[in-house]
Amino acid sequence: SGDLTLFIEDQQPNVQVLLEFRVEDIETARKDLTNAGCQITKEYGDKSILIKDPYGMTFHLFQD
Repeated sequence: SGDLTLFIEDQQPNVQVLLEFRVEDIETARKDLTNAGCQITKEYGDKSILIKDPYGMTFHLFQD
């Protein structure tokens, strides 16, 4: 845990919720989450990915 920042944006209907997490090691997070059934849906670079969990929630993971 640690600091938490929430952003609320005015979006069009049918836009899905996106949660964003800063991780200390993107490769470890990627490995752990894909082993748990998550799918990488987009890569923005070496340290920034979108991932979808088995329930359909989308997460953005990034490493500083």
